[in-house]
Amino acid sequence: ATRWVVAGEPRVFDSDEDFAAVINALEDYSGPRPQTVDEFRCLKPGQQKFLRQRLESWHPQYKYCFPHSEVTPLKDLDHIDWSSVVGVERSAVGTDGILFVEFPGKTAVCVKCPVQAAAEKFGAMLCGRLGISAPAVRV
Repeated sequence: ATRWVVAGEPRVFDSDEDFAAVINALEDYSGPRPQTVDEFRCLKPGQQKFLRQRLESWHPQYKYCFPHSEVTPLKDLDHIDWSSVVGVERSAVGTDGILFVEFPGKTAVCVKCPVQAAAEKFGAMLCGRLGISAPAVRV
């Protein structure tokens, strides 16, 4: 079996499917994408060398999934330790680009950058005056 270096670590592929999965996961790579080791061997030597170098230096993107049902709101918005962020996920819905930010202890904040920031703040203040539960807002 051929030893490959993938993301700086030696690796032997157990099957052509494993090999193809790594090749297809390469980001920012526009060269040929052989789906088997035999197809790789049919590439020109320069293409083989370039693809091997790309595999060696490649670092797969980390996929973070915000645990919506497991977190509680961070109480103090005035003293957030941003260096302790566990992960960030952008909301898949909406138009203002909400970011869900998780901190240690399963606490979280939502970062929103609305076009109408004053209206958001007013709405939160109005809810507070009316006794309606609403997220804390900081502008």
